[in-house]
Amino acid sequence: MGEPTAEQRKQLERFHRDAYDAEQRLNQARKAEQMATQTRLGAESEFMAKLSRFKGAAEFAFGTTEVIFDFDEKSGKLTFRPASVPPPHGLGKRRRK
Repeated sequence: MGEPTAEQRKQLERFHRDAYDAEQRLNQARKAEQMATQTRLGAESEFMAKLSRFKGAAEFAFGTTEVIFDFDEKSGKLTFRPASVPPPHGLGKRRRK
């Protein structure tokens, strides 16, 4: 096995340093991705738990699961109606924002 020249050794060291730096960036990106995934999964879990609690409370209050709710974001008003009654704006039609 031969020895690299001084110039080749410099190049090898530079290439190794570049590869090492890229590996460190990759590891940081993986950690950030894991944290983001955990954050998203936590948010999804919290949403499902709170939505289930809301729907369970509505079922308890109305004595049935056959209740539909509408929420108007502008006014902040929450309304409930029996599932058999069509929505006030007609089936399949939603107001555009």
